[in-house]
Amino acid sequence: EAARTISELNRKIEIELLEARRAEKDFLLRNDIKKAESQVGISKAVALDIDALRGKVVAVGKPDLARQIEAMSTSLQQYQKHFMAVVEAKRLLGLDETSGLEGRLRKSVHDIESRVNQLGESSLLVTMLTMRRHEKDFMLRRNAKYGDDMKKRAAEFVAGIEGANITDTARTELKQKLADYQRSFTAWMETALALATELKATSDAFAKVEPVIEAVSQSVEGIRAEAERSNRTMSESIQRQMEIAILVIAFVVIGAGFFIGRSVSRPLSAMTAA
Repeated sequence: EAARTISELNRKIEIELLEARRAEKDFLLRNDIKKAESQVGISKAVALDIDALRGKVVAVGKPDLARQIEAMSTSLQQYQKHFMAVVEAKRLLGLDETSGLEGRLRKSVHDIESRVNQLGESSLLVTMLTMRRHEKDFMLRRNAKYGDDMKKRAAEFVAGIEGANITDTARTELKQKLADYQRSFTAWMETALALATELKATSDAFAKVEPVIEAVSQSVEGIRAEAERSNRTMSESIQRQMEIAILVIAFVVIGAGFFIGRSVSRPLSAMTAA
């Protein structure tokens, strides 16, 4: 019964881990914070169940398996730490196009593009379009070299402002809007790079713990199989003992009946003869 309880608890942990991974993927795909909260709740339940599993394994005298479970718990804690860092980075970037750094970047881009379009300076328009291309390239490829390209285009844009046929007020305004755009993009880029690092760390952490989970599951199933074999052996032994006991009791009853019958029939026979 203890082995069955351990096996069922381990199976529950496996299912909970699958649900946690699914919630993680749903959050990454949809930016739905409720999915992240669901993942956190499931992970807390997993931690409690793992602790209970370790206690039950210790109780049945399996210290080596208990150490494996402890290692699994530590690795899952590391995985959860990286996932929480991913959630925080996603929050900073913005869970939708109007929030976080995403919203700031969109606003600063809109501000500078609108002003450049109003001024109608073709050279500034071309440089602005190039900067937007670098921005999109980075968002698609997450390559820091596009950040360096962005800085070069920004320097060209400043030079273009100085040579443009616009008022000093417009120059000052454009430089300010460019600075806002560059700050927003740099913050978005740095956070996106940090997010990419944490995403990889999260994936690597779970990949590292998967063999441990598999090893624990095999050991737990081994305990259950061993217990069931022992149970069958014991049941068969008890069955044989019962059969032998029934035969012995039957012989005893028959023998007792025979002797009791003899003890009654002899006096009756003697009386009849007399």
